[in-house]
Amino acid sequence: MKIDEGVITVGASNANSNDEYHTFVFVANPDEPDAEGTYFEIDDQVHGGYRNVKSVNFYKNGAKIILMESLAQEYEHNEISVVINNTNDFILLKNGIAKLCNNNYQINEINENL
Repeated sequence: MKIDEGVITVGASNANSNDEYHTFVFVANPDEPDAEGTYFEIDDQVHGGYRNVKSVNFYKNGAKIILMESLAQEYEHNEISVVINNTNDFILLKNGIAKLCNNNYQINEINENL
């Protein structure tokens, strides 16, 4: 999580993996909520915009981001799953996403591993 002049940016990538590279980011200023909502981007600004996330499910070891239908069709995926093995990184991600929610998407806690 990064905070710069009140704007919070939180995201993750699989840069340390040998898999195909992916990244996602949430951006908002919770003190001055944008009328559009929280900005969300997957892989590139081409797949970015406001109100792109329907819900975020937090598991014991990661998160599943459920995309709104418009982005899901464009990106050709309905959801994004991220498993994070580092507890501190997971707590930062979870707290950042929850802080930026601002009623723009639903957050669910699921008491099992992803």
